Formats: sequence, C-alpha cells, structure tokens
Amino acid sequence: MYVVDKATMQLAEAKADKQGTTFFALMQNAGAAAADYILNQTSAAKNILILCGKGNNGGDGFVMASHLAQRHNVTVALVLGRPSSETAAKAFELMPKNIELLNIEECINKCKTQKFDIVIDAVFGTGFSGEPPRGSLAELFQLIQKSDYAVDIPSGLECDSGKGYATALKTCCTLTFAAKKLCHVSPKSADICGKVICLDIGIDDDTLKEAGAYIRENERPVFAPRPKTCHKNSFGTALMVTGSYGMPGAAILSAQSALKSGVGLLKVATIPQNYSPLAASVPEAVLLPLKAKGKTVSLKGVKSLKEQLKTASALLIGPGLSVSYETVKSVKWLLSTTETPTVLDADGINIAALDIQLLKDVKAPLIITPHPAEMARLIKSDAKTVETNRFKIAAEFSKEYGVITVLKGANTIIAAPNGEITVNTNGNPGMASAGSGDVLSGIITALLANGLEPYSAACSAVWLHSAAGDSARELFGERAMLPSDMINQLHRFL
Repeated sequence: MYVVDKATMQLAEAKADKQGTTFFALMQNAGAAAADYILNQTSAAKNILILCGKGNNGGDGFVMASHLAQRHNVTVALVLGRPSSETAAKAFELMPKNIELLNIEECINKCKTQKFDIVIDAVFGTGFSGEPPRGSLAELFQLIQKSDYAVDIPSGLECDSGKGYATALKTCCTLTFAAKKLCHVSPKSADICGKVICLDIGIDDDTLKEAGAYIRENERPVFAPRPKTCHKNSFGTALMVTGSYGMPGAAILSAQSALKSGVGLLKVATIPQNYSPLAASVPEAVLLPLKAKGKTVSLKGVKSLKEQLKTASALLIGPGLSVSYETVKSVKWLLSTTETPTVLDADGINIAALDIQLLKDVKAPLIITPHPAEMARLIKSDAKTVETNRFKIAAEFSKEYGVITVLKGANTIIAAPNGEITVNTNGNPGMASAGSGDVLSGIITALLANGLEPYSAACSAVWLHSAAGDSARELFGERAMLPSDMINQLHRFL
C-alpha cells in the first residue's frame, strides 16, 4: 500500500477523473465504501451524528449519510454552513429527506442533552491547512472529545506535516481512501488517527505511482519453504563483531535473534571476557575470542578475522562494542576491508559519525540502523530535528552515502539509495527498551545471510521485529515485556 502526500493524492484524483472516474464518482465511491465499512461493524439500529464541513470531505459525509440512513437514524450537522464545492453540493441535494439537519449551534445544544451512538467526523480533509479550530467549532470538538470515525483525516490535522495533533478531533478509526496519508504514519499524528482503514474508491496503484507515489507501507514478508535437501550452509554464515567488557548482553541478544531468524551458521567475535556468558547463553554460536586491549577489542584482534570475512555471507558490526581508540580503528578497518553485506548498528554508527566520509568508501552493501539520537550524530544535528523530518532525513542520507537507512522509532522508516522508502506501522511502545535494537540488528543480519537482497532484508526484519514485539505485548504487557521476550516470539512469523 502506498503512503502519499496531499499533492500526490490530488494529482491521482485528477488522473482518475481524466480516465473516466469523475470527481463526483470518486466522492460517491468514498462515501459508499466508508458507509459500508461502518454498516459491517454495526447490527442494531444506531443514532448517528455526522459532522460535515462545506468542502469535499463534507461531501463524503453527505454520501455516507444517504447510505447509513437506510438502516440507522442519521443526523447531519452543517458545522461550517452549507456546502461550497459543486460536488459536495450535489451530494447534499441527493440526501434523503428523513435525515435531520442541524447548524453548529443546534448541534452543540443537542450534544449536551443527547448521546449519539456513533459520531462521524467529515469536517476537514486532506486540503486542511491553517489555524486550529476556534469558536463554536472548537467548543463542539471539546464537547465531543473523540469521534468514532474520521473521514480521510481527523479534522484539524495537516495532511503532510501532521501538525495540529494537539487540537485536532481525535478518532477511534480513520477511514481513508486509495492510500494512507503521511499524517497517518507520522508518530505524533498517528495517535490522533486511531486505527486506519484504507478503502478502495477506484484509484489503483498504477495511477498513484504515475502521480508520484513512492512511499510504501511495510508488509509481512513471505518466506519460501525450506527444501528437504538443505543443510546449514544453505542458509548462510553470519559474522558478528560485538560486545565489550560489561556489555555481553548486546552480543547475546543479537546472536540469539539471528539464530531464531534462521541463520545457518553464526560466528560471534568478541573479547575473551565475554566468552563465558556467550557460551552459556548461545551454545549454538561459534565463538571467536579476539585479542583485547583494555575493555574492548583491539585492531590486531579484529584483523585476525580477515579469513572469516571471506567466508561470511553477512556481517554485523557494533552492538555493545563501545567507542575507544581501538574500536574506532577496528570499525574503520572492517568497513574498508569487507565486501560482505554489512549491518552497522549502535557503537558502529557512533564511530562512523566521527568520520562520516568513510561510509562513502565502503565496498559492501551497507545497512545502518540508527535511532533518532544516533541519526542526529551522523548528520550533526539534534534528535528533535530528526523526529520532525524523518522521511526527508532518511531519504537524503541514504542517497548521499549510498546506504540503506533504517531510522528506528515509532513507525520505523527504511530508505534506499535509489529513493525507495518504506514505513513500518506495526510495533508498540513496549519495544522502547535497551536491547531492542540489538534484536533487530540480529534479525537483519540473519536475513542477509540467508541471501535476501539488502533492502528486502531490512524491510522484512523491521516487520518481524515489530510483530514479535506486538506478540510479546499480548503476553506480558508493554511495561513488563523484554527484548528477550520478542526473540521468543519470532517463530510465530517465520
């Protein structure tokens, strides 16, 4: 499914109109599809209030009213006055006469004395841009507090930026059309949108693509069955350079998640002090103790992996590695030497931020997995700037440095150097704990080792990671779940 901005959606609608699906037909399709969805969710007769604006979003509401009135008691509130667009006015005139009409003051008074079973917000759509709701409209929104359904976008949100989330009318469910919009997947505004359902109105993916759509919503990966004649070498060898003194957990979590994700052979290179905890926690892994210098790996120890790099089908650098004189030199040597598809995570990213140009010299396909603070270090900015420009920053960084960027956080973004962008929409706040990123890096490394193309491996791993997180939440709750619980749920989705 595509995720689009306002301009792309408007152009797609114009293309559909030229192809024979007129703007009025699109409105009819949208209103009918939204009404059908609601009808399928309700059986007994309900008292339904539809808040309609004067533009095309209100027009969708008028069409919905016509369909819903066949089974329910429908009241339409003209909260901004009578419709001003030609298509909306046409839809308004076609409404059956048994629908009660209210102006905004009448609606406020009625909402104070009568409870409606379902409230539908069809006031502002994708075209909204401007001041927060004021006066009587603000009073109505405060009185209602939360709609049951919003048509396309909760009223008061801006389509592209997601601005207005503090004053917009929250909803339980947003019914959108043809494609999701940017505000549906931007973390702060996504909370206002509730559950987002995308309905077909006659605009296909080809039309959206011609209009400029390029962001995709991440989807569950499908893996081919393993042949009976397979063996461990059929599924690749992953090499991990991880861990420092006091940080064996990062190495353990990334190793366990890689094994649970189906890697054929796993080799973990770390300092000798981590040998015992790793051997006890991950007996399936081959351990490669490296010569250490102090509490971290040494350049001499890392250089001893030269032959291992030649046989590895995926490489992970970074979890728990720490940043020191020796690790800086070690990471630079690894990145300049390897031709194996590589995942750079955690301290590997922090080291790259010290000399960002080294990313341009990497010969291997490279996936980086920064959280917002790490991304800020890479671009010499701050986390707040990253969070408010996630799509743009991820896309521009990938293009400039030729890497696949997995910008972590709520609704993780995966960007490729060729301009492809995918946004992930599963996952939950319980995943926001130390070690969660180590789990993700292990999954990506395993899928790379299996032979998946790097961008596909990144997208698939992000989806699996979030799905496992959602499954762990169901068992333990958001506060009590651990990254290790997520690892133990991976089997449900592979």
